[in-house]
Amino acid sequence: MFIAKVLPSGVRSDRGPSEYCEDWEGFTADVLSGYSGSLYEYENELSVRDVLEKVMGDPELSTFPDWLAYEASIERTDTRLRRLLQNGVEVRPGRPWWWSHLPPHGGGEFAEDIRRIYAIDIDVGGV
Repeated sequence: MFIAKVLPSGVRSDRGPSEYCEDWEGFTADVLSGYSGSLYEYENELSVRDVLEKVMGDPELSTFPDWLAYEASIERTDTRLRRLLQNGVEVRPGRPWWWSHLPPHGGGEFAEDIRRIYAIDIDVGGV
């Protein structure tokens, strides 16, 4: 049922909620420790959360006990990332919280991309 809900968004049909949750958790861990990829890669990885947003609170999926566990996992991960992003600079007002702020620190390539594109300096390194 998860796949049927996200297919209209144009996402891959062979990935279930566990893969999306794992990707979101892994991405969050990377950001917390100082994202080392490019800004383009960072934004591409944010699309995982966009997919999850489409199904969060879905009344049909909420009838499955496993789905409730996925939602709880997503919410825990969100809390960790939101806490960090609140310390960053807002660059996209009006967008969902995961898009609106940049992390306050990151790897060299990430920091350089932010400097070049947004004229903002972030700390190089992690927490």
